[in-house]
Order: sequence, then C-alpha cells, then structure tokens
Amino acid sequence: MYACETRRYTNAQCAWRISQKSPAKKIKDEEIKGSNAPCARPHCLLTYVNRRGKGRKSQPLDDSSFVVEAFVGRHKKVTGGHGVSYEYLVKWLNYGYDEATVQTIASMQMSNPGPLLEAFEKQAAAEGIDLDNAGDTVLLREAAEAGWTDNLACHY
Repeated sequence: MYACETRRYTNAQCAWRISQKSPAKKIKDEEIKGSNAPCARPHCLLTYVNRRGKGRKSQPLDDSSFVVEAFVGRHKKVTGGHGVSYEYLVKWLNYGYDEATVQTIASMQMSNPGPLLEAFEKQAAAEGIDLDNAGDTVLLREAAEAGWTDNLACHY
C-alpha cells in the first residue's frame, strides 16, 4: 500500500499524489511545485529519466488495488484468548466517506502502517479524543460528519 508514509514525492505532475492535505500527508501541493526531481513514487504514471539517462514508465496499480489515505475511526474488539485487537475505518484515496470500509491491519497487508496509525492518533488528540480512555469505538470528526456512527455503520 502507498499512503505517502514519510517520503515526499517531488514530481509536481505525479498522477498518484494526493491533491489536498490529509492526516497522513503533512504537505500540500504548493510546497512541492516547481521541483524538477524525479518522482519517488513507485507507480507514478509519468515517464521520467533515470540515472542512466534511459526513460522509464512505471505501470499503474491494477483495478483491484486500493490506496489507504487515512484511518478515520477505530473499533476495539476483545476476543477470548487473543486479547484486544482493533478494526479501523479506512478512508481510501480518491473515494468518498460513503465508500470507506472497516478493516484490520492484517487484512490490508500493509508493510508499514505506523505513519497512518500515528497520524490517526495525532488527529484524535487534536480533536480532544483520549484514545487510552475512549470507548469501544472512536470516530474522527470528518467521519462522524459524513454520517458514520459509533457502530461503524454509515447513514446517508
């Protein structure tokens, strides 16, 4: 999964960049415009020149791949013998809140969910939510305003 994590993608024309600020991406387009460095994103759709002077065009992700933009909610599950686990309300890149889904970290097969988890925790703290003392379900303000409820059902 590519969720911008901690790397800055410097190609101002990159077709895979997020066009607005999100909890997982702390920079805006205006902050990287004018850069002529090649895009570091593995699936940039634009051709660029590599170090050996040869052009390269990355292949886009297939239609069954989705990119996590941010975690916007969390539900605590207690399973006998396994302890506490969490399911996250996932806002997908280029999709609305009506198409967000509830997923476990394991089901998304993410190599490094840390930056997204940290962004979720920081946003929750900014909204005055104490995750350590919160109830079973936590929703960030944007998800709640979009119609999501404490049982992680969406009402439109």
